[in-house]
Amino acid sequence: MQFLPLLLLSASAASAQLFSSSSSASPDLSTLNLEASVTFPTPSPGLQTLLNGDRTPLTITLMNKESAPVTVEYVGGSLWDADKSVKNFTSVKLATPVKPDSTLQIPYPLNLDMAPRELLLNLALIITTAKGDLVTVTAYNQTVAVVDGDMGIFDPGMLFLYTILAAGLASAAYFVYNTWVASVAPQKRRAPRPERVVPVAAPVSATGAKYDESWIPEHHLKKGGKGRARTPKSG
Repeated sequence: MQFLPLLLLSASAASAQLFSSSSSASPDLSTLNLEASVTFPTPSPGLQTLLNGDRTPLTITLMNKESAPVTVEYVGGSLWDADKSVKNFTSVKLATPVKPDSTLQIPYPLNLDMAPRELLLNLALIITTAKGDLVTVTAYNQTVAVVDGDMGIFDPGMLFLYTILAAGLASAAYFVYNTWVASVAPQKRRAPRPERVVPVAAPVSATGAKYDESWIPEHHLKKGGKGRARTPKSG
C-alpha cells in the first residue's frame, strides 16, 4: 500500500489533473488531513505492473482524519509518457460522504490494450470539503510497467483459437483427400456375387427313364408297349 502526498487544487486545476495533465505539474495549494492509497492485486517491491489486454483490479482507499466529513465526488486516472497523455481512464462519479475517522475503499479496475512499456500512472479523487471547497487528492503518481499477461493453455481466447485452427486443418485435410488421394489410391472392388443355380429336372423319356436318351441309338431303345413273355419249351 502506497501513501502519497495529497495535493489540493481548484476545480479547474482538478479537471486538468484528471483528464489533461499530470499531477507533477499541478500547484500545491494546501494540505488536508486525508490519506489516500492504492492497492495493487500483486504488490511488487519494484515497479507495480498493469496487465495488458486484461483487467487489473485496483483499490483506492481514502482515510478521512479531518474533524468534519468530506464527500468523494469523482475518481479518475490517466497514463503519461513524459509530458504526453497516453490514456485517460473513465472517471467514476461517486458522491459518497466519508465521516471523520472513517475509511472509504473504491474499486477501480483498469483495462489496457497497448504495447508493453513503462508509463506514469496518476490516480486522483475530486473531493468536496465541509466548507464546500472542491479539491483534488492525488492517490497515486508513480511509474508502472505495462506487461503482457501469461496466457495459459486453458485461456478462453486460446481455446477459441485452438478450435478455429482445428476446424481449418480438418477442412484442409478433407479437401486434399478428396482432390488428390481419393483419385490416385486404388479402389477396392467388390467380389461378384455368385449366381444362384436352380437345378433343372431331367426330362422323362418315353420309356419312363429319367435320363437323356438323345445320344442312345434308336434301335437300342425299347418301343412303347409291354414285350411278350416267352413261354419255356417243354421237354
